[in-house]
Amino acid sequence: MITMSPADQLSLVAVLMMASIHIMAVPLEHGLLDRPRWISIANGLSVAYVVVHLLPELAEMQREWIEAWPDRPFRWLDRQVYYAALIGLLLALGLDRLSSRTTTPGPRFWIHTISFAVYNVIIGGFALHIKRPSLLILAMCAFGAHFLVTDHGLNRLDGRAYARYGRWMLAGAIVLGWLTAIATKPHVVVVAALTGLLSGGILLDVMKEEIPKKYEGHFPAFVGSALGYSLLLLLTRYSEVLG
Repeated sequence: MITMSPADQLSLVAVLMMASIHIMAVPLEHGLLDRPRWISIANGLSVAYVVVHLLPELAEMQREWIEAWPDRPFRWLDRQVYYAALIGLLLALGLDRLSSRTTTPGPRFWIHTISFAVYNVIIGGFALHIKRPSLLILAMCAFGAHFLVTDHGLNRLDGRAYARYGRWMLAGAIVLGWLTAIATKPHVVVVAALTGLLSGGILLDVMKEEIPKKYEGHFPAFVGSALGYSLLLLLTRYSEVLG
């Protein structure tokens, strides 16, 4: 029987709320807000979280990785987490190139859906390792914003498949990741590698959305949301140090 601490229970609530975003999200083109502006706001939140929080988190995980594996071969190799981030970025780029060469919308939709589902599994597991409620809330906002952009893109590719299958797959993948993490308690090496993959993939997805071939983003909204969210992370870190 799995026993859950209060922090585990809170992370489960956060995971269920993030999963509900996929299920309940309204296609953005039918929203009240201007598409380039609000998508740029969502992307700004995501990239600020990765750069200001996840990348420093990778540095800490790299230190834990080395401490957890003192007798590892190739002791000179001490940047594994950053290589994982690079691999995540390259994988995301490769999948995007593969889908762009697919002429029919259906296969393109499923390539994107499966790749985003893998990211969601990692996100669900990562949420279990966030113990501070304030950081968990900030992570939920950043990942939730990223999910909204993901839903919008998949709905544009194939709205019927997204409504019938895609959103449920993405929502279930988040919960699956959390259940897998709490059942297996993965080693810090595994957590670090997967977090690196996730960071690289999100960075590429955000930049790809903000700098498409024909620019449609809203630069002031992107910059404003990125700086504003970074300030929230800074204040959270400041309160953590004082506490």
